[in-house]
Amino acid sequence: MRPILILLPLLLTACSPSDRIGCPTDFSALGRDEGGAGKPASLPRADCAPNADEHERYLDGRTQGLSLYCKARRGYQLGLEGKPANPTLCGDGNTEFKRGLEVGTQLRTHLAKRDELNAQAADAERLAAKLPAGVPERASIEQKAANARFEARAHENEVEALRGIVAVEKWR
Repeated sequence: MRPILILLPLLLTACSPSDRIGCPTDFSALGRDEGGAGKPASLPRADCAPNADEHERYLDGRTQGLSLYCKARRGYQLGLEGKPANPTLCGDGNTEFKRGLEVGTQLRTHLAKRDELNAQAADAERLAAKLPAGVPERASIEQKAANARFEARAHENEVEALRGIVAVEKWR
């Protein structure tokens, strides 16, 4: 009798369908996690074919996750960090996520350009300071530095305007 009890679990696992091997233990949590991370739907797949009830729980969880992902604040964060985003998951009518993503992306772009121009201006100013006063080359380098500072200020103005949007929308 004892050998049969030992073999019974092995026989039962051998009889399980191969299309259930990769199934999660919590379909709702998987859907919520995927939706919240902006990942495409992963079920059904070859190693997991959920039954109707499991698929419904997965879709309900996914809807919950997407409701968090498709917020303007989330789009803003992804755009600001330069992380990949998938606005198509939010549907055609959802402009909230896209707007946040656009503002975050623009802010990141203007911050980077401002910093680049300020660095160029500082480099030019250091180079000009090494040259004697009254040398035409120094005046030319100083003018390039001034132009870079001016362009950097224009980007700073854009940064402040975008930060104003972020503050008004309370995306932080």
